[in-house]
Amino acid sequence: MFSQLRLDTLHQLHMTLLEPYHSQTIHTHLAAIHSTGRRSRVLDVGAVSGPSACSPSLTPCSDIIHVKILLLEIPDYSAIIERLAVTLRPGGLLILVETEPRYLSSNGETSRCIRTLDACVRDAYAARGVDTTLPANLLQCLASSRVFHTPAFTQELGMPTAGFLRGSSQSLARAGRLHRSLIEANIAKIIPIVLANGYEQGQIRQLVKDCIEELSSPDSRHYQRLFAVYGRKI
Repeated sequence: MFSQLRLDTLHQLHMTLLEPYHSQTIHTHLAAIHSTGRRSRVLDVGAVSGPSACSPSLTPCSDIIHVKILLLEIPDYSAIIERLAVTLRPGGLLILVETEPRYLSSNGETSRCIRTLDACVRDAYAARGVDTTLPANLLQCLASSRVFHTPAFTQELGMPTAGFLRGSSQSLARAGRLHRSLIEANIAKIIPIVLANGYEQGQIRQLVKDCIEELSSPDSRHYQRLFAVYGRKI
């Protein structure tokens, strides 16, 4: 799956699960601004815009900052939030949308191969200053900046694998499910980081193959967790 197709499919999947609250929150916030006669400004930061968008002007000029799929791209996520908060107007809305790389199972404990791959990914990214468990702590991360009203609203949702469902990656994304090709593309993106951390290539390739087969099984009850946090600047 090409990089842009992967991002587009992920976006469709996320919106399927996050709506209607996600868009309603954005539209309500912008409508209040437009009712004053002022034009709004929205800054998108993440996989689409790229890490360079994390170095905007230090002038508070944005009404909404939307951070999406940035976790694995930049170390010290908390510092990025603090930097972006400077560019947000008072009363502005910061939205963080991230997924955990690991897979969980609704049947209980995951298999050894999936747990092993998760440990490899976690260690490899930790060596680069990236905490892959951070999505579950986004609320605390926002609160620790001390510039947002608390408590912020949060959504925690499961992105299940396709299981017995069949269809294209896009059609399954619209159904809120992870297609095999999307699972493969997501794992393929992080494997170079794992290999760069010193793991043996042959073992990792076999581990990935075993994991994909299990995650793509019709009997699979695996899922990833999706988190979205909505914070208003004081």
